[in-house]
Amino acid sequence: MKLFKSLLWTSFLGSCLVCASASSLVESAKNSDLKGIQTALSAGENVDTAGKGGARALMWASKNNHPEIVDFLLSKGADVNTQDDAGYSALIYASNEGNVKVAISLIKHKANVNIKTKNENTPLIIAVQHGQLNIVRLLIDKGAKVDMTDGGGYTPLMYAAQEENAKELKISEFLIEKGADVNAKDDEGYTVLMAASEMGHAKIVELLLKSGADKRLKDIDGSTAADYANAEEHKKIEALLR
Repeated sequence: MKLFKSLLWTSFLGSCLVCASASSLVESAKNSDLKGIQTALSAGENVDTAGKGGARALMWASKNNHPEIVDFLLSKGADVNTQDDAGYSALIYASNEGNVKVAISLIKHKANVNIKTKNENTPLIIAVQHGQLNIVRLLIDKGAKVDMTDGGGYTPLMYAAQEENAKELKISEFLIEKGADVNAKDDEGYTVLMAASEMGHAKIVELLLKSGADKRLKDIDGSTAADYANAEEHKKIEALLR
């Protein structure tokens, strides 16, 4: 299936943070040890010291959902937009985990809500993929671009369409409410409707059609949403697309 190929690009989120680090500051942050962090800084360690994979203390604190440590590191001058070797920022880690209070603190300190990883994933795309509705709302409220794509031309709405649980349905509804393009195409002409049809997600298909999705659109191979549904034998979807 086409959609899962794109999902692989972000399936390694956090891989850089599983490495051990020689930095006492980063190790303390990894272990949520505020006293250890204070000791490391008092000993002269730079607040933006990078561990293996480029992981910083602020990234660990953001991932581990410790607002007090995040605020302390920011007060000591931590670079809110620094990125690890894969291009992930503290806000991306907070978005992945659904850590709203941390995300709010980072954004107050000028975290870039549209920052991109090396694979061109944004905090919004990451939040959508992991069903973090409250983060999705926060990011868009703070200026995240609702249709900003990843490296393959996938929009956040395309990712929401790959699951049909209650969270992703609400996320899809919210993205559309905020102006997401229901007819956006990726680099190969693949649309949100095609994705939902291929996956057999009837509720999302109904939502998209109600919101103006064009079932006549074709990808670069000439396939329509109905063709994708037919290939997977999703009879209910085929009926909706007639």
